[in-house]
Amino acid sequence: MKTTLRTYAMQLAAIGAVLLLAFWQTQAGDSQAAAVSAPSDMRCTPHGQIHYRGAAPSFHCDLAEMFALASAQEQRGHISTMFVRDSGAAGEHWIPAAQAQYIGRQPRQPLLAFADKRHALDYASRNGIQTMPYSLALLGIRD
Repeated sequence: MKTTLRTYAMQLAAIGAVLLLAFWQTQAGDSQAAAVSAPSDMRCTPHGQIHYRGAAPSFHCDLAEMFALASAQEQRGHISTMFVRDSGAAGEHWIPAAQAQYIGRQPRQPLLAFADKRHALDYASRNGIQTMPYSLALLGIRD
């Protein structure tokens, strides 16, 4: 099997994301935070929420943007946890971001999260796209 530069870059990015996640988990002040319902006055359907230590959660309509914000240098150590909306469930079913399986859609289309890996794989195969783990979704790597 031929290993490409892209494969090496993805592997290195995954290792970096795992280290970053481990840092967040050891620095988290509120590991028992629970997902909360989104405000009813939002202009979009929120797909993610970031819980900061000592502050109200922020809601995000786009998971890729949420992960980009969370990965920013100035956010390190301030985030206690993140939740994403399960695209395989009806209503507001929030799951920890690190436990979800992600669908890497095409650029300029939303990133989707699934609690059940089988649902993610089924959706991906029907739409001709690939799944990705949290570590790659966090870094914004897409096909």
